[in-house]
Parts: sequence; C-alpha cells; structure tokens
Amino acid sequence: MNSLNIIIIGYRGTGKGAVGRLLAKKLGRRFLDTDYILEKNAAMDIPTIFEKLGEPKFRDFETEAVKEACSNETPVISTGGGAPMREENAKAMKKNGIVILLECVPEVIYSRIKGDPHRPALTDLND
Repeated sequence: MNSLNIIIIGYRGTGKGAVGRLLAKKLGRRFLDTDYILEKNAAMDIPTIFEKLGEPKFRDFETEAVKEACSNETPVISTGGGAPMREENAKAMKKNGIVILLECVPEVIYSRIKGDPHRPALTDLND
C-alpha cells in the first residue's frame, strides 16, 4: 500500500466528505475530516466559532486540524473548502500526501448547501 495520505480538497458542497468516506472504505484506510477534528479541538461547532471568535481564529483552528490530520499514517483526509487557501496548509498537504481536487457545477453546490445551518452562506446576500 502506498504510504502517502490521500487528501481531498474542493469548494464546500462538492462532496469531499462523501467521496472521502467511500474511498477510505474501498482502500481499507482511516477517514479523517478536518472539520470534525477542528470542532473537537475547539470544543464548539464551526458556526459558533465564526460567531464568537471570527474567521481568523477559525482559520487558525483549521490549520491545526490540517497539521493533525496530515501527521497520521495513510488516511484519506477531507478538508474544509477554504483550507488550501492558507499557504502553510497547502504545503502540509502537498508534503504529506496526494491532493485530489473535487469540482462540481455551481447549481449542484447551491442545492447541497442552501438552508444548511452548519455551512456559511455563499455570499453576504440574503438570496
């Protein structure tokens, strides 16, 4: 078995978690979700982090979660949509694994995330 992690990135709503779980099962590997790790380490959910501590602190928690996930041996990792935007996260991912970008058409992403209270809105607009 390849000793590299498999890291799935992509915009929110592209299916990173679902694909990651299926791939991990197929390969007989552990599945790690950086959003889950982040919430566990912060002891609060993502919307609460944004509301109480703001996005900069959320991104700090996210960076720690990426480092933690990438330090494991050969998991399949699903990241938050914005995780690769921070340079140190992108470097950790590239250093410790094979990075796969999932893409999806905007209409499908919108249909998956609209009304989900656990996901930030696409824009600051109401509709």
